[in-house]
Amino acid sequence: MIFLFFSFLFFIASFSRSKLIFNSLFLITGGFYVLNFGFGYDWMNYYDSYLNINTPGYDFFFYEPGYLWCMSLFSYFGVDFQIFYGLTVLFIYFSVYKFCIKTKSPVIAFFTLFCFLGFYVFSEGIRQGVAFSICLFALNALRSNLRLRAIVIISVASLFHASSLFTFLYFILLNPGQKSFYRFTITSTTFVALFLFFLYNPSYLSFIPVVGPKFAIYSSMYAWADGGFVDWLLKSRVFFLYIFFLLMLFLFQILQKKNRIYSAISVVYFLTLSRMTPVLLRFGYYLPPVLVLSMDNYLDSKGRDGHFSLFKLAYLSILLIISTMPFWDYTYMKGADYHVNILSSKADIESVINIKCNILNRNEINGVIRRCMW
Repeated sequence: MIFLFFSFLFFIASFSRSKLIFNSLFLITGGFYVLNFGFGYDWMNYYDSYLNINTPGYDFFFYEPGYLWCMSLFSYFGVDFQIFYGLTVLFIYFSVYKFCIKTKSPVIAFFTLFCFLGFYVFSEGIRQGVAFSICLFALNALRSNLRLRAIVIISVASLFHASSLFTFLYFILLNPGQKSFYRFTITSTTFVALFLFFLYNPSYLSFIPVVGPKFAIYSSMYAWADGGFVDWLLKSRVFFLYIFFLLMLFLFQILQKKNRIYSAISVVYFLTLSRMTPVLLRFGYYLPPVLVLSMDNYLDSKGRDGHFSLFKLAYLSILLIISTMPFWDYTYMKGADYHVNILSSKADIESVINIKCNILNRNEINGVIRRCMW
């Protein structure tokens, strides 16, 4: 699969410090995904929303206004959905490039983000991809101690995806000290505990507009009976992979105390907690950039002058394994075989939609992709 091919290329390139290699591979990868899309399923909802952007009373599947405004603007100028989608992906990759190029190891920075987000956020959950990209500018503002600017940028990102408000935790995470680690651990654990409580008891939020109905929907889909989320965790290979990753980072921190990577540990800790329910995963998508910044100095110092670093190899190998996660699910693995591009005709798009709906409905209980419910 092309996604895994790009992941492996960046895995190999991560042992190089050449910016020429980074720029070349980034241009090829970004260019491919700007021109080609539809590897997953969410894009079909955006396709129908774009076609009905001017339909009075149409029930859009999301409520944040930012992406609807963009759709309205491009539709007004007669831009086809394929071009609009490609421009959206272009903005995402541009933002990611601006973030990665400022690190000491841009290849590793992009490899990290691509492994965690390349499929789910950069090409599948495209609206959250825009919010994520905007938040990268907030992260850079915080690194320059421009706190007010960061607040404004995060607020703008929330117009595209409300989950981006979670990135206010950047204010804690960017401090690499042990106290910040404890604060984040307590905050994130409390957040997850409350989230799970309301997931299983959505009636407590029923009086809050938007939030109440959202939790009611999530509860009907993910509030498994008799503590089912525990069974789901125990069957999750990703959960145990994250635990191993977390233990490895703890071991490194103990062995080399001068390199403080508490922020990296915090990120992986939350990613581990987020496996308790699929709804929490979308919050975890905002944290890999902090992992990049926390590990940047250390990873850049390893493997210099021909020296071999076992930890660096193990770290990058775990990232490579993480990049394969979308394809542990047969529905995504099979669906990724069919996609469209910016030159695809309406007939081509409809044909791919029919194929994907057949795959989805054959293997899943679909409650998300509207086109496939018909």
